[in-house]
Amino acid sequence: MTVEEFETLMALTSRLFASHRIAAMIDTFLHESRKSLQLPLDIKYIRAGLQLLNFDALRLCNKPFAKLSIYLQEALLHMIQSERDAHWPQLPAGKWYEEISRIASELFQLAPEVFADSQRTA
Repeated sequence: MTVEEFETLMALTSRLFASHRIAAMIDTFLHESRKSLQLPLDIKYIRAGLQLLNFDALRLCNKPFAKLSIYLQEALLHMIQSERDAHWPQLPAGKWYEEISRIASELFQLAPEVFADSQRTA
């Protein structure tokens, strides 16, 4: 994952779970999944969605997704959710958002202390 993709992932997971630590878990999960034959989704697919999310932020707000205010990040994510797969013609945005949310949720359930730790330090 590039630095820009990881920053976008951190900002995204902060919106989903109020914890950017989940991003590191997703990055590790994807890296470990690449080594095994059990890959939930093509890593290129996830990275492409992060790139498109960042592209939308740059196009609409002239800033990368990670640098947007919480309100603009949430507005952009809401737009993706409401437009679903029509949002990104080259990649099914609705499916991408559901998949990244599912992976984050599953990892969160495996390590809820990550969320508790972020709440104590916030």
